[in-house]
Amino acid sequence: MSGPRRWNRSARSCTSSSRRRHAPGKDAARPGAPYRIAAEKLTAVFGLELTEQQLNRLSLVFHYGLAIQWAPLYPLLRRRTGLGPAAAGLTAGAAMSVVADGLMTPGFGFSAPTSTTRW
Repeated sequence: MSGPRRWNRSARSCTSSSRRRHAPGKDAARPGAPYRIAAEKLTAVFGLELTEQQLNRLSLVFHYGLAIQWAPLYPLLRRRTGLGPAAAGLTAGAAMSVVADGLMTPGFGFSAPTSTTRW
């Protein structure tokens, strides 16, 4: 084994630390979790001083709140267009990826600009 293994809760998988260390790209350009950066920036704009726990909770509200806002798109696609489950799911997921991850997050400064990340 090439290094200690860590459980990645978000991906539900186990990865070795040596693999993460030697994989340059997006993580090197990422200033932090976009939802955390959004929480920090917005609390600063409104002049709020939150504890670490409150900031963590607010960042999770932003993270899950964004996902919940996209939820109505799937049934809308299913009912209005006649798309099947897989096609509607892929369409909704691709739309969220392009709009939220590709446009909104870098556009509002919640992540590194798209030009600094490698695909």
